[in-house]
Amino acid sequence: MTDFEHERRVHKRVYFSIEDGVVGEFTVKEAEDPVSFVAPILNLSVGGIHFTLEKGQSRDIRIGDVLNLIQIKDRRKLVIVFDIALEVRWVLNHDELDYVGYGCEFKNVPQEVKTRVSQFVEYVFSGKEDSSAELE
Repeated sequence: MTDFEHERRVHKRVYFSIEDGVVGEFTVKEAEDPVSFVAPILNLSVGGIHFTLEKGQSRDIRIGDVLNLIQIKDRRKLVIVFDIALEVRWVLNHDELDYVGYGCEFKNVPQEVKTRVSQFVEYVFSGKEDSSAELE
């Protein structure tokens, strides 16, 4: 990450590996009907989210597209439920990689959602195992 990219980040973020099993359920409007898909989340902050899809599963998602994030889950339980718009800010699709990465910014985020995401991020940083009590 360059100094410029680092300086643009204003929110604390939490990182996950694919093996961590943290996934988001998204919808994207394709043609007339919204299509739902699930994707691993690689990082999350109050400002946005980075998710990835295997190249064979990737959709025609482009910079500027608007998606909805319906919920975030981990392997054990539902973590956060909301329906919030995301704008795709960048796409990483390199020939050498097996996955396509998407960086998205939350749009028009209600304070309640900001608070819930912030609580989750802080909870992960605290190293606690069960986050359900603080997120409900």
